[in-house]
Amino acid sequence: MRSPEANLPANTVRGHDPPNAEPSSGDRVLIVVPQPFYSDRGSPIAIREVVRGHLDLGHHVDVVTFPVGEDFPGERLRFFRAANPLRIRQVPVGFSIRKVLLDLTLVLEMRRRLRSQAYQLVHALEETAFPAVFLARRARIPVLYDMHSRLTDGLVRLPGMKRGPLRRAARRCEEWLFRNADVVVTSKGLADQVRAVCPEARLFEWHFSGTLGDGSKSGQVSLRESLKIPAEAPVVLYSGTFSEYQGIDLFLEAAALLRESAPNAVFVLVGCEAGQAGGALAIARGLGVEDQIRIVDRQPRSRMHAYFTMADILVSPRISGDNVPLKIFDYLAADRPIVATDIPTHRTVLDESMALLAPPTAPDLSEAIAHVLQDPNVGERLRKGAREYAAKHLGWALFVDSLSRIHQAAVNGR
Repeated sequence: MRSPEANLPANTVRGHDPPNAEPSSGDRVLIVVPQPFYSDRGSPIAIREVVRGHLDLGHHVDVVTFPVGEDFPGERLRFFRAANPLRIRQVPVGFSIRKVLLDLTLVLEMRRRLRSQAYQLVHALEETAFPAVFLARRARIPVLYDMHSRLTDGLVRLPGMKRGPLRRAARRCEEWLFRNADVVVTSKGLADQVRAVCPEARLFEWHFSGTLGDGSKSGQVSLRESLKIPAEAPVVLYSGTFSEYQGIDLFLEAAALLRESAPNAVFVLVGCEAGQAGGALAIARGLGVEDQIRIVDRQPRSRMHAYFTMADILVSPRISGDNVPLKIFDYLAADRPIVATDIPTHRTVLDESMALLAPPTAPDLSEAIAHVLQDPNVGERLRKGAREYAAKHLGWALFVDSLSRIHQAAVNGR
C-alpha cells in the first residue's frame, strides 16, 4: 500500500476546495469511510461498489476517508483525506487506538466538507454515522447509516463493555442511531437485529454483485504453475482475512483429516497480510500438511476470479460473526461448488441447494469437502444452485437498481 502523501491522483484534495467546487447539492453524495480506503479487504471492497454504483447513477461523489489507502479514478469523484499528524501508515481490522485517532480527524474533515459544500445525502459507514447525524441534520441533509457490523458487538472485547452499565449505555446509543438515521442499510444477516431493537427503522440489506473477471484456462494453468500445484491435484480454496473468527485453524485441521481420502489435494489460502503466514504454516507443519498448503498474500480483487476458477471447491470455514462475508457473493458468482460451516451467518444467504453446509468442526468440514471431491454429481448440483441464485440476485445491474431505491428512500425521508 503506497503512502497517501506521495503521488496523489488529481482528484485527491487536501486542505482546500478545488476551484471548480459546485455550490449546489444537485445529486452530490458525501460518503464517509472510516477505513483504509481503498484497500482490498471486506468493507472497503463493498464501499467501492457503492461508490461505483452512485457514479453509474449519475451522482457526484465526494469521499471523506482515512489518510491511508489508494485513490481510484472516476468521473465526478473526489477524495478528501483526513489529516494524519501522527503519520499512521497502517490500520488493522477491528478496534484499535490508531483507528480511534484517525476517526477524530475524519470527523473534522467531514464537518469541513459539510460547511463548504451542499449535499443531497450523507452516506456514513459504521461509527461515523453518529457524528454524521448530528452534523448533517443541522443542514437538513438526510443520513444513510451503512451498518457492516453491529458496533456494540465489536466493543465487547474492551474492559467493562461485556456487560453492565457501559454495555447498556452503548446499546441505548445504538438504538438512538437506528431511530435517527433516515435509512439503515445492513450487511446481510443483521437486519433482524435492527428490527428487534427499532421496528420503525427504514431498513434495507446490501446484496452485492459478486466478482467477475478473467477465468481463462491459460490463466488457471499459469496460476497453478506459480503456486507449484500439479495439474491433476484438486484445489480447495479459502479467500479472506486471517482473523480468528474466519476459522483458519479449522480449515487447516480439516485439511489434515483429508490426508487419507484426498492425499493429493492442495489447500490454498488467499488473503494473508504481513506477519500472518508464519503462524498458519506453523499450524500446518504441526498437523503434517505443510506440503499441501499454499498461503498467498492478499490479492487485488480484479485477480480473485482467476483464483476462484482455479479451485475445485471454495470454502468458508467461518466460526462466528453476524454479517455475511462479502466473499460469499463472490463465491456464488464463481460457478464453483461451495462448502461452508453451518452457522446462522451463512444461512442468511446459503442453503443446501447452493452449498454443502457442515457443522463448524474439523471432522464435519473435512467430510463435507471429501464428499464434494469424491462425488461429481454433488459438485454439479451445488454449482447449478449457485448459478441460479447468482442469475436471480447478483450482477451489477441489479446492485445499481437496489442502490437507486435505497438512495431515493433516504432522500425522500421517512
